[in-house]
Amino acid sequence: MGYGYEFMTLVNADVHHNLFIGNNYAAVARTHVLSGPDRVIEAKRVTNLYDNYYYINAADLQLPSAGGGKWTNVQCTDIEDMVDEKILPRAENNLRMAENDAALDAFDQDYLTGVANLKVISSSQSFNRNSASNQFRAATGQNMQGSETRRVSMYGNRYNFDKALRLFGAKANYGAQKP
Repeated sequence: MGYGYEFMTLVNADVHHNLFIGNNYAAVARTHVLSGPDRVIEAKRVTNLYDNYYYINAADLQLPSAGGGKWTNVQCTDIEDMVDEKILPRAENNLRMAENDAALDAFDQDYLTGVANLKVISSSQSFNRNSASNQFRAATGQNMQGSETRRVSMYGNRYNFDKALRLFGAKANYGAQKP
């Protein structure tokens, strides 16, 4: 789904000492929140996010917006200041990885460049308000339908397995380590 990690309801979690790199939706999502009569359960939930590094993510932390229906995207450097202590009691030391960090040398640079420069190559839409199916849907109070196709410069490209093994221990004490 484009997340590095997603906090789930009814689960307490400490997320720490990770490298969140190249997530196309959000590095971390704290979007599932119980409300209404389940607010009591939500109040007991403990979720912490601390001592992590972030690099080229669409968003570093995603939260539900106060008005509902949308998301609030928070950059890693703002997590501690912007997030309520009830949501993330511990949220310190979330850092942006420097462009010249040695750990980035372990990554396939061509792959990272492809992710960072993703482009829509072609896009097509098809919607006919007067088609038989849309006329029927309109008459019965249903939403009309159409279709859209988008082709992007990098889709479903697998990360090279041999290069993935170089990521273990790329940054001491952060992310996966060699035994």
